[in-house]
Amino acid sequence: MNPQSPPAVPAAILLLVAPDGGEDLAEIIVAAGWHVMPARSGDTLDRQFLASGATVALVDGRGVFEAGLTAVKALAGVVEADGGALLLLIDDVDLDALDRVFAAGATHYLHEPFDALELTRMLGFAARHVGRLRHGARGGAGRRHPENGLPDIAFVRRWLDRRIADRTQTSVLFVAPNRFEVVATVHGAEIAERLNAMIADRICQVVQRRGIVAHLEGADYVVLIDPEPSLERTKLLALEITEAVVKPFVVDDVPMVFGCHVGGTHVEPGDDGGLNVLRRAGIALAAARLEQSGSVRMLSGAQAVAVTRETRLGTDLSRAIDRDEVEVLFQPQVDLATCAIVGVEALARWRHPEHGELGASTLFASAERAGFLLPLSVHVQAKAMRLAAGWRAPLDRLRLSVNVTSADIARPAFATGLLAMAADAGFPANRLTAEVTESGLIKDLPAAATALAVLREAGCRIAIDDFGTGYASLGYVKALPLDYLKIDKLLIDDIARVERDHLLVRGIIGMAQALGLTVVAEGVEDEAQRALLAAEGCDLYQGFLCSEPVNPAALKALLDRNG
Repeated sequence: MNPQSPPAVPAAILLLVAPDGGEDLAEIIVAAGWHVMPARSGDTLDRQFLASGATVALVDGRGVFEAGLTAVKALAGVVEADGGALLLLIDDVDLDALDRVFAAGATHYLHEPFDALELTRMLGFAARHVGRLRHGARGGAGRRHPENGLPDIAFVRRWLDRRIADRTQTSVLFVAPNRFEVVATVHGAEIAERLNAMIADRICQVVQRRGIVAHLEGADYVVLIDPEPSLERTKLLALEITEAVVKPFVVDDVPMVFGCHVGGTHVEPGDDGGLNVLRRAGIALAAARLEQSGSVRMLSGAQAVAVTRETRLGTDLSRAIDRDEVEVLFQPQVDLATCAIVGVEALARWRHPEHGELGASTLFASAERAGFLLPLSVHVQAKAMRLAAGWRAPLDRLRLSVNVTSADIARPAFATGLLAMAADAGFPANRLTAEVTESGLIKDLPAAATALAVLREAGCRIAIDDFGTGYASLGYVKALPLDYLKIDKLLIDDIARVERDHLLVRGIIGMAQALGLTVVAEGVEDEAQRALLAAEGCDLYQGFLCSEPVNPAALKALLDRNG
């Protein structure tokens, strides 16, 4: 029999899956003008389909119906996502199970008995099906990147939609080399295309059979992993990708180096479409980009919501600062020997229209992630000094403590700037305490010591905040010119119940006394804590036992009651 010539549609490249090797089928198909690429052992069928560039997958299930259905299921997701067709050959006795054929994902079927003409005609139907799908979905545009042949974002979305519908465990990684746009601008489009192809090749070499690599845009790629491995293995793959991308590339004897960030997520039961998963992976990538090159961030749905909330908080907070909506409250510091209020710490508060009242830790964390920690810190410092400068008796005798972050200290002319801020507000420097907070590690301790010494010479006092947790250490006490040491609330919480905590606090107080430092205990909430701290020789405390942070009017009322 003479096979029919293929119809005038885009040429189909067939990935042949057959239990006996399919030599007879291959002869018919090749004679009809199509190219045949037999399936290989040792690799998954979906990845073979993508690698082949096929538009039609042919599965021979004659005599092995169940095995044929298994092959169809393995291919269905990637064929559908790629806008392809899937033809299953079956025996006539299997016609009663056509519902299973289509449920498995086949787009076409052909049953015995058939001849070469009927086979090639059905292949033509499948090819026209592909043409209609791709023209309707993409306006005739190609589905592969012209330089590297990788699937595009439309494929990724369809692939994820299918996985979600099938409830298949799947991971997604977004891979983004740094500075590619800069290199493209400097060296031109031709070099950029060659570099992009090299980047794609490295990513594919790392991924190989562990996932499917698709091209998003520019030099950004996505890796689809199915079935989902453990979180540790997914992170390991992501780290391998970053290591490959950051190695130098050489184009025309010119070495070029990129950084790389990876953001990833997993398909979760609540996901209702691939677009949601891609958005979550994008959020993870944005979070990774805030960290150093080579960083990998994997986010669950809940974590992505939290990151998005923090990002929005950062944007909202920027507007709130411009509108002077960030409030400054004052928490009293009490002399343990006399019970007199002798000072206050200025703390930021913001009544968010959606999230309610937000405290200083949330505000400063959001500001740091949004990249304007320094503006928030300066705003709170200046506002606190302006308010305190206008206080009348009995408030005008109180010391004012303002928080100073590592970003403040790293700023050029930090000390002179803080003193100028106090002078502009009309607040006396000899009533001002700068509390070095735990928002970040002070990298240059000698420079910080020099800056803080300038403040002390002008009459200010220096405190180390949150001592005993986080970055604060004996190194700070040794290197910085200090007057106060503030013991973190976490160490105070259980001092009346846990002997180890009691002994630790006793040791800190003893060390501070030996160094001539005034000790302030933070977070004191009950009389047992206060009494124990007084017995150990602690000088001051602040916490809810005396008062929560309050506005100036409430602070005055508190002092009036306490005499």
